Amino acid sequence: MAPDISADLVENVMRSFPLDCAAGLSGLRIQHLFDAKTPDQGDSMTEQLAEVVHLLARGLAPRDLAQHLAGAGLMALEKATGGVRRIAIGEILRCITGKCLCSVAKEAAQTFFQLSQVGIACPPGVDAAIHSCRAWPQREHGILNKGMAQPGFGNAFNCIDQNAALQQVRLHFPELAHWAQWCYAEHYDVLFGTHTLRSAAGIQQGDPLGPLIFSAAIQPLTAELKQLSVNNKKLDLTTFYLDDGFFAGDLEVVAAALALVQNRSAEIGLSLNLGKCELMHTATLTEGLPALDPDALLRNPGNNTSKVALAGNFELLGAAIGDRSHCEQYAASKVANSAANALKDFDSALRTTVCSTTGLLLTNNEWAKAGRGFKQAGLGLRSAPLHAEAAYLASACSSRDTCRQLDPDFALDANVAASNFGQSLAAHNSKLPPDRHLAPQAIIGRRQQSLSNTLDMTNYEAQLASAGLADQATLPSECEAGARDFWQVVPHKHLDLAVPAAEFIVELRYRLCMKNANCDRRCPLSDQVLDSRGHHSRRCCAGSDRTRKHNKLRNKVFSFATTAGANPELEKPDLLLPQRPGDLTSTQGRTADIYLPTWTNGSPMALDFTITAPQRSDIIDLAAKEGLAAAQAYSQTKREFLGTEAACAQAAGVAFQPMVAETSGAWSPATLAVLKQLAKAVSVRQCSDHDAVLREMIQRTSMCIRRASAVAHLRRAAADLPITASSTYVELAADGA
Repeated sequence: MAPDISADLVENVMRSFPLDCAAGLSGLRIQHLFDAKTPDQGDSMTEQLAEVVHLLARGLAPRDLAQHLAGAGLMALEKATGGVRRIAIGEILRCITGKCLCSVAKEAAQTFFQLSQVGIACPPGVDAAIHSCRAWPQREHGILNKGMAQPGFGNAFNCIDQNAALQQVRLHFPELAHWAQWCYAEHYDVLFGTHTLRSAAGIQQGDPLGPLIFSAAIQPLTAELKQLSVNNKKLDLTTFYLDDGFFAGDLEVVAAALALVQNRSAEIGLSLNLGKCELMHTATLTEGLPALDPDALLRNPGNNTSKVALAGNFELLGAAIGDRSHCEQYAASKVANSAANALKDFDSALRTTVCSTTGLLLTNNEWAKAGRGFKQAGLGLRSAPLHAEAAYLASACSSRDTCRQLDPDFALDANVAASNFGQSLAAHNSKLPPDRHLAPQAIIGRRQQSLSNTLDMTNYEAQLASAGLADQATLPSECEAGARDFWQVVPHKHLDLAVPAAEFIVELRYRLCMKNANCDRRCPLSDQVLDSRGHHSRRCCAGSDRTRKHNKLRNKVFSFATTAGANPELEKPDLLLPQRPGDLTSTQGRTADIYLPTWTNGSPMALDFTITAPQRSDIIDLAAKEGLAAAQAYSQTKREFLGTEAACAQAAGVAFQPMVAETSGAWSPATLAVLKQLAKAVSVRQCSDHDAVLREMIQRTSMCIRRASAVAHLRRAAADLPITASSTYVELAADGA
């Protein structure tokens, strides 16, 4: 059966790769493929690549290529529990083919595994496995002769029998069989540093199809476990996430299940590592445990002590399962030199790292501001204790339906104060004002982003209520698009996306409403008050800083317009000519910052750039109540009071568009609409993603504004200081701006 690999599917798969993902042995990267999609050959290149992928998926590529495409480089990652995890870094063509086939087989995989394997085609699989595993021992607590086992395999992915795996793929996923056979039917070399190893068994960890092929190989075992019956009793719960699984029920059925796993796993190349197996008993008594042979499962090697968890305390998929004390101790073990409360220790470690990196000594209030999301004028440095309940509640709600399919008796007992869900909901509500408390029925369907935003808004509103007028005008502007995009830029030196440390710290202080100086003083360039917050330096007319900022922003947008094919003209003179020959009295003539000969309505457009501050005395009261108030007010002034818009339309047939941004980097809505249209044109010409292009545009314009603002402040702050390396840098940066 030949799978249908379309050009659209290949395009979507390509976009799913991070641009900096590792290359295979040939050095070919996903970025190279995007670079090959030139504006004139973009569609053709994608169609040809789809043909290559289609050829590979059908197993029709020459066998001589298999050594290169099916081989891989190896990376050794240390496991937290000891040992080494070997990750294969395959060729990008192999990865694209594997991901395309995963998409093709998604529906078939959901039907075939039917939740006995939640690691494949089951988005909430990890959460569902953990929540159902936690709920069962709580529900069965105190019942004798009940238990849960977690079998542990030794090096499962690298030991699974390839022939057994390929047989299952041929039977149940024929559309994948040709490619799987082409990749795994023979033995190929893999490279680890300077060493060459022969890959003769197992499935490569790193192959996009690897999890599905492995799961298909063990599916007969998981299906047999579901049908296992001892004295007319079956397992209460059976779930696997790839090679990690657990099953629960009467101890005699659990014992039979372990024996079955031990026998059947050997038939497909796996071995049950008794030292890695876990057993949990729901009661404090241990009658019936000797029936769980072998003894190695019940006792720790060496000291012969019992290894059975009596309170349901163990680990599954990196999560602690058990009582509160066990979970806190488990979390504490992940934080170096931790005390009892691991979440607070994690926050403390994060805060120490931020302060030592930036050199800032943040107060508790300032650290709380940094912990808010970008939309609430924060830095996204989430507080683990503050958002822990929100994360748990969202996870439990999103996986609830899947948990019920795994365990029909599963329930979220929000109304039971003693339940995990009830306690978490009560703790979450305690952090909010009464009018924002959530009832149990209202929590279902809420995502963590929604729950965390409510916490952030509570903190943001409290800061606004206690802030001074200047900060009240600053904060709403910092919440807007553009202002918050600056903090999401991924630094890249060669793409001009790196911010010098001195400038970054100035903007960091401004974002958190911190003082940039101990006290107010005189501006050395304008002889006005240079306030300690740095508001004056962002709007000061002296020293040509505003002109530099304006020109850098204008030039950046001009570059975007050129790339978009808009044929822009920079500083087009005499946009408005005199109404009559010889009329020398008209003051309407002006120059367009950027002139676009044709815009969306077919008419030319003149873009006029301005950067305004929300702390201006004439707008500060309104800006304190409404985001973008300064930008919109200035746009209206440009349009109406100066009469430019009407004059352009009547005299020259030109649409006049004020391009107004605030000193935070936030754009007015009308300006943002122009940038969106330019981004659309760029994405069409470059065959690239519109959202990614727009995001880059906004980030780059925001960097222009904020870096220029930071340089302006540093020039004033350093003007009356002794000459130092830092002040010399400031003057050089300003001169080159």
